[in-house]
Amino acid sequence: MDRKVAVTGIGVVSPFGTDLPGIWKKWALGESAVRSAAFAEREVFPHGRCARTPDENWAALVPNRKLVKFMNREAHMAAAAAALALADSGAQEAYPPDRKGIYMGTGLTSSEIEELIPVLEASFGESGEFSCRRLGEEGLAGCNPLLSFKLLPNMALCYISMLYGIHGDNLVFNPWPGNAAQAIMAGARAIAWGEADCALVGGCDCKTHFIGFLTFSQMGLLAPSGGCRPFERDRDGLAPGEGAAVLVLEDMASARRRQAPIYAEICGSGEETDNRSPALYPQRPGVLRNVMKKALADDEASPDDVGGIFCSASGHPVGDLCEAEAIASLFKPAPPLHSLKEFCGDMLAAAPSFALSTAAYALKNRLFPPALCPRDPDPAIPRGFFRGESRPEPPDILLVNAFDLGQAKVSLAIRRVT
Repeated sequence: MDRKVAVTGIGVVSPFGTDLPGIWKKWALGESAVRSAAFAEREVFPHGRCARTPDENWAALVPNRKLVKFMNREAHMAAAAAALALADSGAQEAYPPDRKGIYMGTGLTSSEIEELIPVLEASFGESGEFSCRRLGEEGLAGCNPLLSFKLLPNMALCYISMLYGIHGDNLVFNPWPGNAAQAIMAGARAIAWGEADCALVGGCDCKTHFIGFLTFSQMGLLAPSGGCRPFERDRDGLAPGEGAAVLVLEDMASARRRQAPIYAEICGSGEETDNRSPALYPQRPGVLRNVMKKALADDEASPDDVGGIFCSASGHPVGDLCEAEAIASLFKPAPPLHSLKEFCGDMLAAAPSFALSTAAYALKNRLFPPALCPRDPDPAIPRGFFRGESRPEPPDILLVNAFDLGQAKVSLAIRRVT
């Protein structure tokens, strides 16, 4: 029989800080962490706004300075979030190293432009054209030898394993939010099926630098307005955020025996691959509806049981509408909708675990998540979509969707533990 999966620890490194009560307060007050970007070349983009994570809140959480010099920014944030999650759960000494695993989502491989300029400058010929030969003979010779450690997508997991003695499964899911949500699913199933006794799941990403902006600008995803406005009439794309969120998962019975703090139960999950939509954002509402139905069926729950949905919507004109149509077709009426992306930017591969962390915090503390209320909603969205009101009691079941970017579409269901 499958074991129940408990969330016993949460570690978050976000533009709103690392303290969950503080993050919740800023979200409830409608504060925004979206600011002008720090890099000097921001004026070449339609906007230079993003949500950075203040270094003073997390950088010192990884005491191994020798290892830190090998890390890129997202790996450093992931290692800090893992430290917070393990301390929160008290699980570090509760299980042997080979019974603990890591299941993490990471973003598109990227680097700070300053680290790549020497390589590029040495790779152009006298005529000004890029030369593969010069790249091999001279460009790579001018490369910082530590750069490869910063570019590999699985290095965040490698550092966490070394720092905290985790010798079980080490699985990376890359590069989109749906893949990061699949990492959470994989960790939950490892616990449920007895393949691991403790699983660190989550995601990390950082695209608040020049190359991150360049990537999303070339893909046509960067909002010219400089803000993420889910479901708004004039939404025009994403505003990059950055961060990491790690959750500790354990078998419910084991967690109760050791009197661990239990935030919630991951009670259901659904996924599909939408390989018939060529765009990065979803275009087939039926696929998204099926994913949410699977997540609820996993828990033998009905749409009426859901007290709120953490939406995937990140301000894309097509993607947001597709998710709205899927929700409206399954829920009558739609439950309250929630999103942190307007205030913290789109944290990309870290977004699903960040949403799941705040959802689990809400369930444990019997809180009503702030409702998503567009100021000027898209008139194409089904009528009555935003009229979902909080129930008389705080929610018992919440859904977390990861539908934007890429072909993997995932929905996670979590339940309050009594």
